[in-house]
Amino acid sequence: MFKDNKGNTGIRGVLMDITDLVQKDQALIQSEARWRSLVEQAPDYIMMTDLHGKIEFVNRNFFSIPEKMVIGHIIYDLVPQSEMRKVYNAIQRVNAHGDTQRFEIQMTIDEQKRCYFIRVGPIKKSNQIVGLTFIATDITRRKKSEQELNKYRAHLQNLVSERTQKLKTANQELNHYNRLFNRELNQVLDKMSSTLQEMQALSTTASDNRLKEKVEILSAAVEHLIGQFNKIKSGNNAAEQ
Repeated sequence: MFKDNKGNTGIRGVLMDITDLVQKDQALIQSEARWRSLVEQAPDYIMMTDLHGKIEFVNRNFFSIPEKMVIGHIIYDLVPQSEMRKVYNAIQRVNAHGDTQRFEIQMTIDEQKRCYFIRVGPIKKSNQIVGLTFIATDITRRKKSEQELNKYRAHLQNLVSERTQKLKTANQELNHYNRLFNRELNQVLDKMSSTLQEMQALSTTASDNRLKEKVEILSAAVEHLIGQFNKIKSGNNAAEQ
Protein backbone atom coordinates (compact mmCIF):
# COMPACT_ATOMS: atom_id res chain seq x y z
CA MET A 1 0.00 0.00 0.00
CA PHE A 2 1.17 3.54 -0.68
CA LYS A 3 -0.14 7.17 -1.00
CA ASP A 4 0.90 9.68 -3.57
CA ASN A 5 1.38 13.40 -2.97
CA LYS A 6 -2.31 14.02 -3.59
CA GLY A 7 -3.38 11.52 -0.96
CA ASN A 8 -4.42 8.81 -3.41
CA THR A 9 -3.78 5.26 -2.19
CA GLY A 10 -2.64 2.30 -4.25
CA ILE A 11 -0.93 -1.08 -4.22
CA ARG A 12 2.55 -1.67 -5.46
CA GLY A 13 3.89 -5.21 -6.09
CA VAL A 14 6.67 -7.15 -7.82
CA LEU A 15 5.92 -10.00 -10.21
CA MET A 16 8.67 -12.60 -10.58
CA ASP A 17 8.69 -15.57 -12.97
CA ILE A 18 9.73 -18.63 -10.88
CA THR A 19 8.78 -21.23 -13.46
CA ASP A 20 12.38 -22.28 -13.94
CA LEU A 21 12.95 -22.51 -10.18
CA VAL A 22 9.82 -24.65 -9.71
CA GLN A 23 10.87 -26.94 -12.54
CA LYS A 24 14.30 -27.37 -10.98
CA ASP A 25 12.72 -28.16 -7.60
CA GLN A 26 10.43 -30.73 -9.22
CA ALA A 27 13.35 -32.29 -11.10
CA LEU A 28 15.31 -32.48 -7.85
CA ILE A 29 12.39 -34.14 -6.07
CA GLN A 30 11.97 -36.65 -8.90
CA SER A 31 15.70 -37.36 -8.95
CA GLU A 32 15.73 -37.93 -5.20
CA ALA A 33 12.71 -40.23 -5.49
CA ARG A 34 14.39 -42.28 -8.23
CA TRP A 35 17.60 -42.49 -6.20
CA ARG A 36 15.73 -43.59 -3.07
CA SER A 37 13.78 -46.19 -5.06
CA LEU A 38 17.04 -47.49 -6.51
CA VAL A 39 18.89 -47.83 -3.21
CA GLU A 40 15.86 -49.25 -1.39
CA GLN A 41 15.61 -52.05 -3.95
CA ALA A 42 19.35 -52.75 -3.97
CA PRO A 43 20.31 -56.18 -2.59
CA ASP A 44 23.14 -54.58 -0.58
CA TYR A 45 22.93 -52.62 2.64
CA ILE A 46 23.73 -48.97 1.89
CA MET A 47 24.43 -46.50 4.69
CA MET A 48 25.57 -42.91 4.91
CA THR A 49 27.30 -41.59 8.00
CA ASP A 50 29.09 -38.49 9.16
CA LEU A 51 32.88 -38.46 9.37
CA HIS A 52 32.79 -40.32 12.69
CA GLY A 53 30.46 -43.11 11.60
CA LYS A 54 27.16 -41.75 12.93
CA ILE A 55 24.43 -43.20 10.70
CA GLU A 56 22.36 -40.61 8.82
CA PHE A 57 20.75 -42.85 6.21
CA VAL A 58 20.16 -46.57 5.65
CA ASN A 59 18.37 -47.95 2.60
CA ARG A 60 16.24 -50.47 4.54
CA ASN A 61 15.78 -52.25 7.85
CA PHE A 62 19.03 -53.64 9.21
CA PHE A 63 17.88 -57.25 9.55
CA SER A 64 15.35 -57.18 12.42
CA ILE A 65 16.19 -53.59 13.41
CA PRO A 66 13.83 -51.01 11.83
CA GLU A 67 15.44 -48.36 9.64
CA LYS A 68 14.35 -45.50 11.90
CA MET A 69 15.98 -47.13 14.93
CA VAL A 70 19.29 -47.54 13.08
CA ILE A 71 19.58 -43.86 12.15
CA GLY A 72 21.46 -41.90 14.79
CA HIS A 73 23.49 -44.87 15.98
CA ILE A 74 27.24 -45.22 15.49
CA ILE A 75 28.25 -47.78 12.86
CA TYR A 76 30.26 -49.66 15.52
CA ASP A 77 26.97 -50.54 17.25
CA LEU A 78 26.06 -52.80 14.31
CA VAL A 79 29.20 -54.92 14.09
CA PRO A 80 30.71 -57.47 16.51
CA GLN A 81 33.46 -56.24 18.81
CA SER A 82 35.93 -58.54 17.06
CA GLU A 83 35.38 -56.66 13.77
CA MET A 84 35.37 -53.07 15.11
CA ARG A 85 39.07 -52.55 14.43
CA LYS A 86 38.54 -53.16 10.69
CA VAL A 87 35.73 -50.60 10.58
CA TYR A 88 37.71 -48.07 12.60
CA ASN A 89 40.79 -48.41 10.39
CA ALA A 90 38.68 -48.02 7.24
CA ILE A 91 37.05 -44.82 8.54
CA GLN A 92 40.43 -43.35 9.49
CA ARG A 93 41.96 -44.12 6.09
CA VAL A 94 39.03 -42.74 4.11
CA ASN A 95 39.07 -39.53 6.15
CA ALA A 96 42.85 -39.23 5.75
CA HIS A 97 43.28 -40.17 2.08
CA GLY A 98 39.83 -40.10 0.48
CA ASP A 99 40.20 -43.49 -1.21
CA THR A 100 37.77 -46.40 -0.96
CA GLN A 101 38.52 -49.11 1.60
CA ARG A 102 37.48 -52.76 1.20
CA PHE A 103 37.42 -55.54 3.77
CA GLU A 104 35.39 -58.52 4.97
CA ILE A 105 33.64 -59.05 8.27
CA GLN A 106 31.75 -61.92 9.87
CA MET A 107 28.51 -61.49 11.78
CA THR A 108 26.12 -63.85 13.53
CA ILE A 109 22.57 -63.20 12.32
CA ASP A 110 19.72 -65.34 13.71
CA GLU A 111 22.31 -67.77 15.12
CA GLN A 112 23.89 -68.19 11.69
CA LYS A 113 27.32 -66.92 10.68
CA ARG A 114 27.21 -64.53 7.73
CA CYS A 115 30.10 -63.00 5.79
CA TYR A 116 29.95 -59.48 4.30
CA PHE A 117 32.17 -57.63 1.88
CA ILE A 118 32.32 -53.97 2.99
CA ARG A 119 33.22 -50.95 0.88
CA VAL A 120 33.72 -47.60 2.61
CA GLY A 121 34.03 -44.48 0.48
CA PRO A 122 33.97 -40.70 0.91
CA ILE A 123 31.08 -38.30 0.31
CA LYS A 124 32.56 -35.09 -1.06
CA LYS A 125 31.24 -31.55 -1.34
CA SER A 126 33.45 -28.92 -2.99
CA ASN A 127 36.36 -31.39 -2.80
CA GLN A 128 35.89 -31.68 0.97
CA ILE A 129 34.97 -34.99 2.60
CA VAL A 130 31.71 -34.39 4.45
CA GLY A 131 30.56 -37.95 5.07
CA LEU A 132 31.04 -41.64 4.40
CA THR A 133 29.18 -44.34 2.49
CA PHE A 134 29.08 -47.96 3.61
CA ILE A 135 28.00 -50.69 1.18
CA ALA A 136 27.72 -54.22 2.60
CA THR A 137 27.34 -57.21 0.26
CA ASP A 138 26.39 -60.62 1.62
CA ILE A 139 29.04 -63.06 0.31
CA THR A 140 28.17 -65.97 2.62
CA ARG A 141 27.10 -68.26 -0.21
CA ARG A 142 30.19 -67.42 -2.26
CA LYS A 143 32.43 -68.10 0.75
CA LYS A 144 30.79 -71.48 1.31
CA SER A 145 31.27 -72.32 -2.36
CA GLU A 146 34.93 -71.33 -2.12
CA GLN A 147 35.36 -73.50 0.98
CA GLU A 148 33.72 -76.48 -0.75
CA LEU A 149 35.91 -75.90 -3.80
CA ASN A 150 39.03 -75.75 -1.63
CA LYS A 151 38.02 -78.98 0.12
CA TYR A 152 37.45 -80.68 -3.23
CA ARG A 153 40.77 -79.35 -4.55
CA ALA A 154 42.57 -80.59 -1.42
CA HIS A 155 40.87 -83.98 -1.81
CA LEU A 156 42.04 -84.20 -5.42
CA GLN A 157 45.57 -83.22 -4.41
CA ASN A 158 45.56 -85.94 -1.74
CA LEU A 159 44.37 -88.47 -4.31
CA VAL A 160 47.08 -87.41 -6.75
CA SER A 161 49.73 -87.58 -4.01
CA GLU A 162 48.48 -91.00 -2.94
CA ARG A 163 48.44 -92.33 -6.51
CA THR A 164 51.87 -90.81 -7.16
CA GLN A 165 53.28 -92.48 -4.06
CA LYS A 166 51.75 -95.83 -5.05
CA LEU A 167 53.15 -95.48 -8.56
CA LYS A 168 56.56 -94.60 -7.14
CA THR A 169 56.45 -97.65 -4.87
CA ALA A 170 55.35 -99.87 -7.76
CA ASN A 171 58.20 -98.54 -9.92
CA GLN A 172 60.68 -99.19 -7.13
CA GLU A 173 59.41 -102.76 -6.77
CA LEU A 174 59.51 -103.23 -10.54
CA ASN A 175 63.08 -101.96 -10.70
CA HIS A 176 64.01 -104.29 -7.85
CA TYR A 177 62.56 -107.32 -9.66
CA ASN A 178 64.19 -106.20 -12.90
CA ARG A 179 67.57 -106.10 -11.20
CA LEU A 180 67.01 -109.60 -9.78
CA PHE A 181 65.84 -110.86 -13.16
CA ASN A 182 68.82 -109.28 -14.93
CA ARG A 183 71.18 -110.84 -12.41
CA GLU A 184 69.72 -114.30 -12.98
CA LEU A 185 69.56 -113.68 -16.71
CA ASN A 186 73.24 -112.73 -16.73
CA GLN A 187 74.05 -115.99 -15.00
CA VAL A 188 72.07 -117.93 -17.61
CA LEU A 189 73.74 -115.99 -20.43
CA ASP A 190 77.17 -116.69 -18.99
CA LYS A 191 76.44 -120.41 -18.82
CA MET A 192 74.96 -120.42 -22.32
CA SER A 193 77.95 -118.49 -23.70
CA SER A 194 80.30 -120.97 -22.06
CA THR A 195 78.31 -123.88 -23.47
CA LEU A 196 78.29 -122.24 -26.90
CA GLN A 197 82.07 -121.91 -26.84
CA GLU A 198 82.43 -125.56 -25.86
CA MET A 199 80.06 -126.65 -28.62
CA GLN A 200 81.84 -124.52 -31.19
CA ALA A 201 85.18 -126.04 -30.13
CA LEU A 202 83.64 -129.51 -30.30
CA SER A 203 82.31 -128.89 -33.81
CA THR A 204 85.78 -128.03 -35.09
CA THR A 205 87.33 -131.19 -33.70
CA ALA A 206 84.50 -133.62 -34.40
CA SER A 207 85.31 -136.23 -37.06
CA ASP A 208 81.74 -137.43 -37.50
CA ASN A 209 79.99 -135.15 -39.97
CA ARG A 210 76.54 -135.97 -38.55
CA LEU A 211 77.71 -135.10 -35.06
CA LYS A 212 79.39 -131.99 -36.36
CA GLU A 213 76.14 -130.93 -38.09
CA LYS A 214 74.09 -131.47 -34.92
CA VAL A 215 76.60 -129.50 -32.90
CA GLU A 216 76.39 -126.61 -35.37
CA ILE A 217 72.57 -126.66 -35.20
CA LEU A 218 72.64 -126.64 -31.41
CA SER A 219 75.26 -123.89 -31.49
CA ALA A 220 73.07 -121.75 -33.75
CA ALA A 221 70.08 -122.34 -31.47
CA VAL A 222 72.07 -121.35 -28.40
CA GLU A 223 73.38 -118.25 -30.18
CA HIS A 224 69.80 -117.31 -31.12
CA LEU A 225 68.66 -117.71 -27.50
CA ILE A 226 71.54 -115.54 -26.32
CA GLY A 227 70.44 -112.83 -28.78
CA GLN A 228 66.83 -113.00 -27.54
CA PHE A 229 67.92 -112.84 -23.90
CA ASN A 230 70.09 -109.82 -24.67
CA LYS A 231 67.04 -108.06 -26.15
CA ILE A 232 65.04 -108.83 -23.02
CA LYS A 233 67.90 -107.54 -20.91
CA SER A 234 68.10 -104.31 -22.93
CA GLY A 235 64.34 -103.79 -22.53
CA ASN A 236 64.55 -104.23 -18.76
CA ASN A 237 67.44 -101.78 -18.51
CA ALA A 238 65.50 -99.18 -20.54
CA ALA A 239 62.40 -99.64 -18.35
CA GLU A 240 64.49 -99.25 -15.20
CA GLN A 241 65.97 -95.98 -16.47
